[in-house]
Amino acid sequence: MRKFPHRLALWSRAEKLLTSSRHSSRRLKVRSCVLRAPVPQAAGQKILFLSDLHWYDSPENWHLLENIEALAAKVSPDYLVLGGDMVEDADRIDQLRPVLNRLSRLADVCVAIPGNWEVGKRWLAPDFWQKFYAASGIDWLCNESRCYGAVRFHGINDIGSGDCFLPEKHDPEIPPTGTIPAAEVLLAHAPDTVVALDNNSDLRYYDVALCGHTHGGQIRLPLLGALFCPSRYGRFFDRGAFSRSSFHLKMVVSAGLGKRDGSFRLCCRPEALVLTFRPAHHYHLRRPRANG
Repeated sequence: MRKFPHRLALWSRAEKLLTSSRHSSRRLKVRSCVLRAPVPQAAGQKILFLSDLHWYDSPENWHLLENIEALAAKVSPDYLVLGGDMVEDADRIDQLRPVLNRLSRLADVCVAIPGNWEVGKRWLAPDFWQKFYAASGIDWLCNESRCYGAVRFHGINDIGSGDCFLPEKHDPEIPPTGTIPAAEVLLAHAPDTVVALDNNSDLRYYDVALCGHTHGGQIRLPLLGALFCPSRYGRFFDRGAFSRSSFHLKMVVSAGLGKRDGSFRLCCRPEALVLTFRPAHHYHLRRPRANG
């Protein structure tokens, strides 16, 4: 994967967008993000974003799942988004099935995107994950866009696959942005994917990008922050909200839920993200994008 250090100057932190929710508990930290609704019908819509669960059967994880269900009961999300890396290891894929069945009940619309863990299992059939998630009523978006009323999700493949692109630009079957007015939400497992695709003006058509992968560094120290972050850009995108200069795109990077490789989290609790679109005083019609 190429590194694009010159593009970091285009991004800056926007931590004022995020607050710690009153729904936080000892087992689960909830981050809330409120954005202006780009279209009237999106006002009041809520997205619950969960990433990097790295599931395996353990009392700790089942308690975490119960906390997620309690959170959803309180905030009543309209959409549930699973941001990739949802299971710990290949021999535990079947353990994820009952978890997905429970998660799919948390919102009327449930979508999932691939993480580096999923795309790394190249021995699985190309349509394995699509069928696996569909069995639990969850739509799999991999380099694909789908509109659900007030929100259009654009799911990108993980950059580690070497096959990631912005769906609308490359798929002539998808109508141009603006044909059906909706909030445009870009879904990418890693923030590095968004940076890699930030090579022209295409990103300006999205309102917000939701990412995970970093685990917030997973091990953080007071004052020092994350000790390490799995990113080409070091700790720059460890977690939090970011703004893209020149246009209005925001990117929110979640610290995720799980732990990698049986390790532990220090000063970095499992985190769920709740994104809410608030009503706006004025709405601006986007310029439609021609299909590529």
